[in-house]
Amino acid sequence: MAADSSITENGVAPTTTEETKPKTGTVTDKIDEQPQAPKGSRCEIKSLAQKGDGEVQEKDVYLSSVQKPFVEYALVAKQVFNEKDKLEKTIVDINSPHLLSCLRDVVEYYPAEPLQFSEGVSFDSPFKLLNHHTDALIKWGEEVTELDAKDHVCLLLDFLENEAGDKGREAKRLNSMLLAPYITAEEESNLT
Repeated sequence: MAADSSITENGVAPTTTEETKPKTGTVTDKIDEQPQAPKGSRCEIKSLAQKGDGEVQEKDVYLSSVQKPFVEYALVAKQVFNEKDKLEKTIVDINSPHLLSCLRDVVEYYPAEPLQFSEGVSFDSPFKLLNHHTDALIKWGEEVTELDAKDHVCLLLDFLENEAGDKGREAKRLNSMLLAPYITAEEESNLT
């Protein structure tokens, strides 16, 4: 049985705030650490920010594609800023095996996008492929029986909605109005 890191040598849980403070470190330190959970299993978003000078920091440090830290998170969101600290784009890495399975099932084709959803995948804002398949993601999430898979789909959908902001919600509302069937005056009078 593995030792509980929250218990001191004498078997008592730490009581001082110094002993219970989370350890901080650089992104480089994080890369050298082994993930504490299986890849994509944490139903959370890891949020990172890359400054104009290239420095990446945890938001609350993402490095080259050779070694990707934070793989235990289902989603890793990284904001990339220019040298004037203006947000240029957001990148989301999808590590969740549930979401990768979902994408394999629902995405048959999308122009200029590789459809290899086996080891993990990254998308830049505005996440066109993901937003294009929102309805299929919702349907897949409703039909899947595994609770963790449902949670991961909900997490992705929440992320997409939050990234869209007010303008995205307004565009979605207008789009649904355009796609709604027209109702004639006669049909409207029958509804009342």
